[in-house]
Amino acid sequence: MSTKKGAATLSDVPTWFEYFQKEKASISGKSGDSPKIELDPKAKDFCHKVSLWQGDITALGIDAIVNAANNALLGGGGG
Repeated sequence: MSTKKGAATLSDVPTWFEYFQKEKASISGKSGDSPKIELDPKAKDFCHKVSLWQGDITALGIDAIVNAANNALLGGGGG
């Protein structure tokens, strides 16, 4: 597969686990009385297989995209 110039590759997209580790402080809140948030150990394998991307999905140089759509999303034409 060829990718367009400047396309993000899978190695550029953090896994769910990597994203969580990086953003844990902002997810759990900055106040001292916030509960400690941890990933469920049963989901650990899953979290290393799923990647999160926020941005233009057409800029990804990957083989497949799973996009959960529902009736509230307008303007699309996928099937």
